[in-house]
Amino acid sequence: MRSLTLLFVIGLVLLMACKPEQAVPVLPTPVIPPLQVSLSADRMTGELSLSTTLRCKAMGSDGNYAYSWSGLSAGNCSGAECDVMIKTLGNHSVGCSVSSKNSTTSVSLVLQVTKRAKPIADVYVFGDSLSYGYGLVDPANESWPVLYSRSFNSAQLHNFAVTGADSRYLLDVELSRFRNGSYPVGDNLVFVWIGANDIQYLVAPQVFKQNYGQILDGLSNFTDVILMTIPDVSRLSVANDFQQGLDSFLLKSGLNIKVDVKTISQEVVTQYNDIIKAEGEARHLPVIDMFDFMSSVPDSILYSDRVHPNEEGHSLIAKRVSADVGSFYPDDELI
Repeated sequence: MRSLTLLFVIGLVLLMACKPEQAVPVLPTPVIPPLQVSLSADRMTGELSLSTTLRCKAMGSDGNYAYSWSGLSAGNCSGAECDVMIKTLGNHSVGCSVSSKNSTTSVSLVLQVTKRAKPIADVYVFGDSLSYGYGLVDPANESWPVLYSRSFNSAQLHNFAVTGADSRYLLDVELSRFRNGSYPVGDNLVFVWIGANDIQYLVAPQVFKQNYGQILDGLSNFTDVILMTIPDVSRLSVANDFQQGLDSFLLKSGLNIKVDVKTISQEVVTQYNDIIKAEGEARHLPVIDMFDFMSSVPDSILYSDRVHPNEEGHSLIAKRVSADVGSFYPDDELI
């Protein structure tokens, strides 16, 4: 009996010795989601200025976030929100950085401040052959007023310019046609380019000044009148012919004097352009300096008379007018 008990004990011990140890459970490591950041704005575009609120939203990581903002010259930022006022035209990149214990993430967006849209419904042009398109094969499609007016969405061109017109003709005929036509005076641009023929017709500067002032008086209902100086008519080929004829006349008359037509013409052109600029300054009207522009272009854009622009010349004038007019309205986008 004792031996049986001993055997039972030994067997029990052996059985326990062979029993595998119970495994200790291993707890999984907590998974922390990555830091995600998004940036939004109440408004992303504005005309002339932009007032908006930026919101930086963070998710993930350990939840303890620190916010910082960049690219803001005028903003009131507190934590995840930032009130912004931008008064400078252009694109402005703004960014938000969020830092947690484990990482940092940055996001950005672009805010835009644009010019104020200024629709142009009508373009009016008063002048002479330089605006009519003298010498062009198809003035109705090649002259600078036509080319320029096409830059707008749906502007209607009213070109009153006539070849040979001087300031008196513009005042008596072109303005009369305008007044009798019941044309609108709403959203528009008005161009006045006159004076070259006045010099050829020997109109005294004081008379030109009087006519020019009355022309502008007749356009006083318009708010956007743009003046243009006249080119150097002393470059005209007919000026050389006139010089030769005058020299021959003086010689035959026994007058031993020399009259320089070119110099006199240049002096008169300067007086005329000074009148145009003075009227513009007095009436707060912008002036496009076509004298300097057309004096700087090569003769290849002019016809043989050396003053009337050819097709390429009208294209360049349209581009110059567009550039200058754009500078006159820095806050407006003419459409």
